[in-house]
Amino acid sequence: MVFHDIGALVYYFTLVPWDVPDDFTVDAYADTLLDLHQHPPTFTKSRFWLRAVKPPA
Repeated sequence: MVFHDIGALVYYFTLVPWDVPDDFTVDAYADTLLDLHQHPPTFTKSRFWLRAVKPPA
């Protein structure tokens, strides 16, 4: 997984709250996020995310 900007990473965190520290907020982690913005992170995971959406009736 490659996040080309921090906005994408923060959005991803909203999709997988179990992978994020309980105290995570953008304000609380602003310094870390700004540092990551300078060097976009690449992550390797052996899981996948499946999202199911019920079609409108």
